[in-house]
Amino acid sequence: MRHAWIAGGTGMLADATIAVAREHDTTTLFSRNPARFSANISPGSLSRCPVDFRDPAATERARTETLETTGPCTTALLWVHSVGEESLRLIFSRLRESSPQARVVWVMGSAAADPSLDLESRITEVGASDLDLRVAILGFESSGGRSRWLTDKEISAGAIAAWRSDARVTTVGRTRPWSDRP
Repeated sequence: MRHAWIAGGTGMLADATIAVAREHDTTTLFSRNPARFSANISPGSLSRCPVDFRDPAATERARTETLETTGPCTTALLWVHSVGEESLRLIFSRLRESSPQARVVWVMGSAAADPSLDLESRITEVGASDLDLRVAILGFESSGGRSRWLTDKEISAGAIAAWRSDARVTTVGRTRPWSDRP
């Protein structure tokens, strides 16, 4: 059975959540407010699990309960703000233990493309280097000398592209020149 774990997929990643859910038998949506997510997905195939990633203990309880109920996942789509850093480490740890073959898409903000940072070191630091990891780095778009952040549709399309790609890193929009960021 194909099971997806999605963390933080109710806002800008809602379209990506729908796309992933439609290609899996079951999907567990972890979010602070998963009830706000409404989509035309087969009844019973989507489980909503409220969790605040700022609380690592709550994150661990939610993951443990999900594993007991539905088993390991085959796909994970993750958008966790920096305030949920410890929860993100727990998620990656649980994926390594229970679902080492899962395709994992980690959606990261544009700061991940900062030229002064080393992305591979960051991946190792959070314990994700040995996973089947795809990173989607969110950038920006420019036209007519003006820059703007990506729309929700562009972000979801980029996350889906990363999920379907064999590339380790997918840049959604542009990240260079760094000085052009909005």
